Amino acid sequence: MRRILVPVDGSPGSDRAVRHVIDRVRNEGAAEVHLLYVDAANPARGAPALPEPVGPLQRDRQERMTQSGRRLLDEAGVPYECHFEMGEPSETIVRHARVHGCDEIVMGTRGCGTIRTLLPGSVATKVVHLVDRPVTLVP
Repeated sequence: MRRILVPVDGSPGSDRAVRHVIDRVRNEGAAEVHLLYVDAANPARGAPALPEPVGPLQRDRQERMTQSGRRLLDEAGVPYECHFEMGEPSETIVRHARVHGCDEIVMGTRGCGTIRTLLPGSVATKVVHLVDRPVTLVP
């Protein structure tokens, strides 16, 4: 069965990526969907994530950031696994895809148009350059 990783952040772009995956599952058949939210900052200090236990603030943000993606998948009846990780987003997405054997990554863009979305420094650009599997960018 195909394994599809969908990084989400609660944005309209990530919701479009989830809808794209739902359409593909309906048209192409079952897939193992992995919804992933990467928490890049320690909310208490506004600093890069540290390897510390997840507290109530992180848990609350994780739930909020995955809520719309989970709702879309639930409403469509598409089964999924929801994952939360802390770290630099692009590197964490790529590592997650490798560790979980995902065949592809489907991710939303910022909705700024193709040129701005693929500017150096964007998470999408970094993922495309770091990963060794197909990436579908959903505008």
